[in-house]
Amino acid sequence: MTETERPRLPLIEICVEGIDGLLAAQAAGADRVELCASLVEGGITPSFGTVRTALELATIPFHVIVRPRGGDFLYSEAEYRSMLADVRALAELGVAGVVIGCLAADGTIDEQRMSELAQAAGSLNVTCHRAFDMTRDPTEALESLIRCKVGRCADQRPARHGAGGRGPARRSGQAGWRPHHHPRLRRA
Repeated sequence: MTETERPRLPLIEICVEGIDGLLAAQAAGADRVELCASLVEGGITPSFGTVRTALELATIPFHVIVRPRGGDFLYSEAEYRSMLADVRALAELGVAGVVIGCLAADGTIDEQRMSELAQAAGSLNVTCHRAFDMTRDPTEALESLIRCKVGRCADQRPARHGAGGRGPARRSGQAGWRPHHHPRLRRA
């Protein structure tokens, strides 16, 4: 069997807290890491000292969560401005990607803010974090993220049908994915 005929194994991405978590995940064979602070709060933006040290020590790519606080995903204007500044600074530092998520009060993706954050990320990989799980309609949310140029989505919703008890977005991996492309993963 040639390399191109071999089935592609799934990537192992681990959400970690701080440098020690990144190094442990790396040593355990992770392919990629989501770097956070305070996982007890659902993950918030790590310090830039942590990010700089991670850039020095990491041998695998890592994406940095940009979330100013725990709690909901409805951000004030000041919080949002700090998120934009963080995304721009992370792009300048040269991380592999950012993990973001903003919702509107009606439970939909805040498309204006998500688009602006994705644009500020430039060539970085952009993932929507667990804010997706709080949306009122996952299919509508996925379409919104595609319009916002968000390339990946982390989904922790249990699926009625599908492998591993995960919802459809976890396996999207690219902005061109639609639920009808993978009927096995679609919600009933």
